[in-house]
Amino acid sequence: MTTKPARVSRSIKSAEIRAVLVLVGEPELLFLESGQQPLFAVAVDKEGMDRPFFACQVNSATARAYFSGRADLRYTFLRSLGRTYYFFDLAKAKGEVVSLTRANGDEQGDEDYWPAPGFFSRSHTAEFSYGAASQHASVVRRYFIDGRWSTADFSRYNSKMANLYGLFSIMRGASSQKEKEKQDLHEAIVSRAWEGGGSYVAFYNDMAQMLEVERINYASPGEIALRGDATILDEVDGVVDALDNHVHSLNEEYLHIYSRLRESKLLGIDSPEQFPSKALADYLIARSFKLGKDLGIQSLDALFDACRKREVLFTKIVLSIFRRSLDLYTFHAEGRVYNQPQRSHLERNIGTDLAVLQTPN
Repeated sequence: MTTKPARVSRSIKSAEIRAVLVLVGEPELLFLESGQQPLFAVAVDKEGMDRPFFACQVNSATARAYFSGRADLRYTFLRSLGRTYYFFDLAKAKGEVVSLTRANGDEQGDEDYWPAPGFFSRSHTAEFSYGAASQHASVVRRYFIDGRWSTADFSRYNSKMANLYGLFSIMRGASSQKEKEKQDLHEAIVSRAWEGGGSYVAFYNDMAQMLEVERINYASPGEIALRGDATILDEVDGVVDALDNHVHSLNEEYLHIYSRLRESKLLGIDSPEQFPSKALADYLIARSFKLGKDLGIQSLDALFDACRKREVLFTKIVLSIFRRSLDLYTFHAEGRVYNQPQRSHLERNIGTDLAVLQTPN
């Protein structure tokens, strides 16, 4: 079997059980953590152990993808850090802590230990939420749609919503001093090469949170219903409102910051992560904070802290948030998405005229 690692990882010796995800008489699927690193473990048969489990360690983005239903359990195991897998005997656990033994090459490739394709988190027998927004009750937010939509349009709209929702969620968690979210945000920033569009795509994929598509009703008009945390959805809606009210001034601010980065040769491949002078750093950081606040982004301080002296990256990420926000706003500006069901001015006027015509003298 060929596996593709998400990131090289050192072997770990122990992990703590956080949840029994599937219980069928006995535990069948466990979620664990070592430090703040997530692990999944499935019950298997193995000689020499009373209650053996086969485990993989993954990064937080992979765990979020699994819990949100965007990846099955087998894909999650394929994303094991450093091509490393473990066994442990649940019968020898000390409280919630298990001792891990690293699997050898033959054991790692043994299909008898691997979960079958097609098992998703919806099949859990117990409720468990993972991620920055897991502490908050979810709501269903309806976005009404009109006009003509292609499959690519739906994909682009949902992608931009998910990008902003995920980043804002983790930024809020980091802002409230949640160590896991602070570390996730920092690692997502420092692990990127930031050498073009692919780095930004990977960054936002790492930020993915559990924003679920509840339903899509494609009609004219129709709706897209998304399930997520109300506070985070409000923030996403807020940036759209800010652009609706001030799109020209916000775009001018964006272009000004972008042009200063380009003039300073800070946009290309292998460009430095720090500004060439303190004066330019102070100026563009201040302008980036202003752009972010005017756009309605919360927790900018947490984002800045996560960059840890990589000041140019902070500015670039703020600009990337603006671009995604503008792309999302365009759907609203075109009249294809709106937050409340409504009729056009023409339809209202026609309705009023008909009511007048039908009113008896």
